[in-house]
Amino acid sequence: MSTSFKTSMFGGFDRSDVIAYIERTGREHEERVAALEAENETLRKENQTLENTQRVTQAQLLKMQDNEETCRRLRQQLADAEARNQELEQRCAQLKVQADEYESLKDHVAQIEISAHRRTEQFREEAVTRLRQLAARQREWCRTAQADYEQMNCQLLERLQQAEQTLRQPDMSSFRRMEEGLTALEKGLTAPEKAGE
Repeated sequence: MSTSFKTSMFGGFDRSDVIAYIERTGREHEERVAALEAENETLRKENQTLENTQRVTQAQLLKMQDNEETCRRLRQQLADAEARNQELEQRCAQLKVQADEYESLKDHVAQIEISAHRRTEQFREEAVTRLRQLAARQREWCRTAQADYEQMNCQLLERLQQAEQTLRQPDMSSFRRMEEGLTALEKGLTAPEKAGE
């Protein structure tokens, strides 16, 4: 029984193909085993019936030794039962061979499933390791960005506080000096006129 699996991009077989194959062969195995068990149970019951018939026949044969026709018929029935019993034994042997083959196939499928599971676990572990590394780098970036932001925030806050201080206590001395200068200029302009008078 040959099956070809698609290969996956990470190496090995495609996981979905392997799982589908395992499930399909598992169902086929269960159906075949159920059919074989049902057939085996039917044959066992038939064999039991035949054995019971054989015992009854033998008992009847002992009781009816005086009736030759009955004995001949019973002997024929016994021979038929023995032949049927031999056929059933051969059939049971064939069923056992088939059951052993299915058991071997089931073991092979289980090995495939275990191998696929191991590859899946390995891939998952590698992915988790990679994600943890990425998360660690992102966490470090967040710490650095937060520190830079806090530093920038402190600088802006300090500048805002300086601006607020300037707005609350403005330096008006330049305006006063300018007014004094203008007053002096006006006085200087009017002084020559008074001198001319």
